[in-house]
Amino acid sequence: MEPPVARLVIVRRGAPELFQVLRARYADDPTTAVIWDRRIIEDRRRTVRKVSVERRRGPRRFSVDSTAILNTRGFFVARAVRAPVPASSLD
Repeated sequence: MEPPVARLVIVRRGAPELFQVLRARYADDPTTAVIWDRRIIEDRRRTVRKVSVERRRGPRRFSVDSTAILNTRGFFVARAVRAPVPASSLD
């Protein structure tokens, strides 16, 4: 069984050389995934809709300005948030 991804390296669109360098750098680390930034501002503004039930378990936004970091460094590293372990499974 593969270990779960614990870290995401998100690379700015339009930086294929940086993507390849980071992918090669983390190739031997099964807990790190290198992915493209999938955000599209125009689509986010256009597809705002109301939901009747909130299904998120917690905040989904980064606490830092990830867009500024992507624009200056070209990539952003995010750690995966682990779901809390139920108390019943600790017995």
